[in-house]
Amino acid sequence: MKVLIAIAIVLAGASLAACGQKGGRSCIDKGRDFMIDNGSWPTMSDGRDARSVVAERCLNYNGAFDGME
Repeated sequence: MKVLIAIAIVLAGASLAACGQKGGRSCIDKGRDFMIDNGSWPTMSDGRDARSVVAERCLNYNGAFDGME
């Protein structure tokens, strides 16, 4: 499971780099901070791993956590 999480985070980082995002905070950073602020880090209330959820959402949409700061 940890290997899958690591792969998802690496892929999310690669997709951000491919999109040419420069400056500012990455989707992963915003997602992590959002989850921490809401008490959902490292494990969400439904038992899912918050790192995996953030990585998946950022892979699907680079702006997944925009405006949630």
